[in-house]
Amino acid sequence: MITKEPRKSYGFGIIRMSWQLTQHLAPFISLKEVNVQGELTQRHIEEQGIFEQMKQTLFLPDDYGIHGIFFEVPRMTWCVLVEAPGVPAPNEGEELPVLTHVYEHIYDFEKNTYQGRLKRIDVASDPHMALRVD
Repeated sequence: MITKEPRKSYGFGIIRMSWQLTQHLAPFISLKEVNVQGELTQRHIEEQGIFEQMKQTLFLPDDYGIHGIFFEVPRMTWCVLVEAPGVPAPNEGEELPVLTHVYEHIYDFEKNTYQGRLKRIDVASDPHMALRVD
């Protein structure tokens, strides 16, 4: 008898990146391509492969899906809307949880090389910045 592994529970969450960090890590995102609602235009997303570039830049796992990227003017942050396993669904009227990505960075000063990797992803309802380096 073949048993199927149960499908993981998927929910939606927000990854926030400061304006300055995005300019450094993701220069392929530009406010010139944002519409009045703060969303990147569909044309720009399709032509530039923005979702795939962002997924690689953030070292997101394969089972994460990006559904949108938008700019929050009051916070001066870029927000990435993701669907991910293990993220709880919010109750009606609640904001989506913030996914805090914790990275490990390794510098080899002798070879002048850098290597980064995603250490873990924490799920929180804290609305502050959502990228951290341990």
